[in-house]
Amino acid sequence: MRTERTSDRLLPTPRGQAGSMLVEVLLSLMLGGLLLAGFLSWGLVTMNQQSSVRSTNTDTFGLGLGSVHIPQDVASSLTGVTQVDENGADRSDGDIRDCSGGAASGGEVLIGLVTPAHRRIVYVLVPSSETPGTQELWRRECPNYSEPSDATLNDPTLNAPAGVNPGAIDPSTTGNEGSSKRMSKEIISASTDCPTDGGGGQDPGCRTVSLTADVLARSVDVVVKATRRTNNYAPPGTAPIPRFTFEPNPPQRNDVVTFDATTSSDPVGGTLTYSWDFGDGTTSSSGPIVTHSYPDLTTYTVSLNVTNSAGTTSATPAIRTVTVEPKDPTAAFLGVPLTATKHASKNFALSLMAHEGTLANYSIDWGDGSTSGPHTGCAGTAAETACTPTEVHTFTDSGSFIVRLEVADSLGNERTVLASVTVGSGVLYVKENGSPDAGCGSSGLPCAEIQQGLNEAQSQGKTTVLVTEGDYERFDVRSGIDIEGGYSADFQSQSGTTSVTASFAYGQYSAMRADNSSSASISNLTFVGPSLAYNSSNSAQAVVVRNGTLDSHSGVGIDGGEGPDATGLLVEGGSTVTLHS
Repeated sequence: MRTERTSDRLLPTPRGQAGSMLVEVLLSLMLGGLLLAGFLSWGLVTMNQQSSVRSTNTDTFGLGLGSVHIPQDVASSLTGVTQVDENGADRSDGDIRDCSGGAASGGEVLIGLVTPAHRRIVYVLVPSSETPGTQELWRRECPNYSEPSDATLNDPTLNAPAGVNPGAIDPSTTGNEGSSKRMSKEIISASTDCPTDGGGGQDPGCRTVSLTADVLARSVDVVVKATRRTNNYAPPGTAPIPRFTFEPNPPQRNDVVTFDATTSSDPVGGTLTYSWDFGDGTTSSSGPIVTHSYPDLTTYTVSLNVTNSAGTTSATPAIRTVTVEPKDPTAAFLGVPLTATKHASKNFALSLMAHEGTLANYSIDWGDGSTSGPHTGCAGTAAETACTPTEVHTFTDSGSFIVRLEVADSLGNERTVLASVTVGSGVLYVKENGSPDAGCGSSGLPCAEIQQGLNEAQSQGKTTVLVTEGDYERFDVRSGIDIEGGYSADFQSQSGTTSVTASFAYGQYSAMRADNSSSASISNLTFVGPSLAYNSSNSAQAVVVRNGTLDSHSGVGIDGGEGPDATGLLVEGGSTVTLHS
């Protein structure tokens, strides 16, 4: 009787089921065969795919350790060279200098590299000692030292320190820390080059190194490519790179155009000389920054070549197109910085000029919500001829205002200029033959003397005293109050002379005395010292500053006078006088 094992027990097979069991077995075998055939087919396909992958991987790494070391060495190298030059021609034997001595010396050099540590790495082919008819790839390293015969890497900047004997580059020499190591074997032949990115020739800089080898065990060539990542070295003969900008861009007719080539560079590190061609028949070699003007309304092609200290000139010039446009008219406010007083009319002198055609009109936006113009008083004034009109305006508020002046010529060219006008409310006025009465100081009732004006300004909280031209008596500065002289009788312009004559006060002569004062300034004032006998017991001085500070601005004149120890400016007691141009 047949038995089946279920779990750990033996169970009897019932009679009458033997036939069915046989059929079940046969069916099971048939189904299993079908399934097995499918699995076998899948397995064979999978094995073929895996075999293909293994074959691809074997081809990729068919150079053994060379496939690992070459990309690493090339990536970190300063420069490299292969068997093919930049013109696609094969290099002569010996062009790439090998490390001398040691294992694998005397072989065919495929690649030469120099590292940032001034080490030379070469990959060489030597006959195999194990498989006749094949070769071995070796990596050899030694200190770098160039010789004239080493044409491709003959650059002293790449050499190892002078302490290394040029002849002692054998990797086995003690202290050189050289090495010779086999990378792969059973190579039938190999070649190297430096293809361009597009594959259309050879890269003179050898950025990418390609090694192609016919390996005995492979049915296809093995190719290893590696790219250099460093970019801080250029071999001798590398051309400098010209670059330049220019301002203004675009220029207008007769503008002074500044050309700036300071961004030009020499990869080799030499000193550059510059050769400019301005496109109008004129040239210059004066340096990296030059100026030029164009009188005609046309387009010019400007080019720049640079040459380094080794005599190598840029491969191609830098070229920029300069298109000269019509020149806009010019406009300006005269007498800046501009000041005015609230509720007081102010004369603003202008200067206008057309450069194309004639002047047409001008307009002013006073910055306080009011405008004037267009004015045609200058219309028809010829090109390059100035027109100087005067416009009057009254500001009703104090503060700072941006005034906009627009001018146009007869050809439609326009120019806009901006100016800031400071309108003050803290101004006190002094005028020769003004009022001696208390409460003076307005523009309608100016004070008669500067000292009187300073006293009134101090009592009224004013910070600026404006003084008309004329002759005045001495005065003492007040802290925080500025004094401006030279004004016209209507306080509208500032071109006259305000003179202050010295007299005796506080035991000495002075025209102005700043005693313990601070935060005060003077401008457009002339101080005249006394004329004393030379046996006088007093000294002659014009300005005395004691124990204080004083700012002197434009238009200040000092005459020390005559007499003992005549002095224009006497500074005492650690005082500070600041002179502004």
